[in-house]
Amino acid sequence: MAKGGFTVDWLEKKLEEVKENKKKVDTGKARLQQMEQELQKLNQKCLDLKALMEKEDADVSASNVAFSFDDVV
Repeated sequence: MAKGGFTVDWLEKKLEEVKENKKKVDTGKARLQQMEQELQKLNQKCLDLKALMEKEDADVSASNVAFSFDDVV
């Protein structure tokens, strides 16, 4: 079409914009997926740590009984 006297610069420019936008979207989707996976790992670590804290608290509570003088003698 350019040989026939038509200018297609605007079309080429628009095509470049579309390509750049698609690249941004694809890159953004990949980053979001990576962040989601990392968040899942961190959430699991938090759950594991919370369970460990609850177990430790239960152990401490069980060990923290009041002693009387009769228990010592």
